[in-house]
Amino acid sequence: MNTKELVLSGVFTGISGIFARLGMKDTAPGLQFLAGLIYNPMLLLASAFGIAGFVYLQRSLYRFNVSFASPVASSIAIMTPVLLAIAFLDERISWFRWIGIGLIILGVVGMAQGTRGVSKNLNPRLPRKRL
Repeated sequence: MNTKELVLSGVFTGISGIFARLGMKDTAPGLQFLAGLIYNPMLLLASAFGIAGFVYLQRSLYRFNVSFASPVASSIAIMTPVLLAIAFLDERISWFRWIGIGLIILGVVGMAQGTRGVSKNLNPRLPRKRL
């Protein structure tokens, strides 16, 4: 199975979070906030990457079971902004938070592993396999 859409969904969603964080730094409080949201290029990029992530998630949900696709895309979406923030925004993450991130990812992987064989084909559009 091709997992390209699944990986792109998580990566685009994570990149969307980084652009949203960068764009929110420059917005002013009050009524100027709404105008700042429309004309801020970082927030426009965040919206574009968020929409692309959503489209790829929908494509991957067509090909995979929800119980597998959703945790995998979520774990990639968690790690992408963390790694990008460390690389490009000079953010420091304590060991305690690294342990938390690791536990979240282990839990997601455990959920995805635990669902193998439970439901082979829940998508009604795909042909069912005869047992």
